[in-house]
Amino acid sequence: PSDADKQAYLLAFRVYSEQTAAAVERVVSPKQSPTLLKVLSRVYLSGVHLTPADCQAIGDVINVHHEVISEVDLSYCGIDDDCYHHLSTGLGQCKKLKKLDLQGNKLTDCHVSHMAKVIQQNCASLERIHTT
Repeated sequence: PSDADKQAYLLAFRVYSEQTAAAVERVVSPKQSPTLLKVLSRVYLSGVHLTPADCQAIGDVINVHHEVISEVDLSYCGIDDDCYHHLSTGLGQCKKLKKLDLQGNKLTDCHVSHMAKVIQQNCASLERIHTT
């Protein structure tokens, strides 16, 4: 995706997370909307600088729709330990997660190891994880 597409995608996450997850879930769910299912299945924001608020928005979306997410690329996004807790819970629930890329961020080894361990324990379909 182009940089403009990535920025639009990030904006969609921000707007979505401003809604209450329960209200949005009642209005439309991925099972009801094939387009939403396709968009949510692959989270690709590589190279987009993410603030803690952005990570919280992304984490909120992942928490609500963890059952459909198969790929997450948040490489080179400036993610640090402050963002860790926003992302780790939802990512650990993604049973269909096949690919996770967090390389080029500012996470400490302790947080990277913990996240990788949780994800590997819970995501049987995981094929690849990049963290360094």
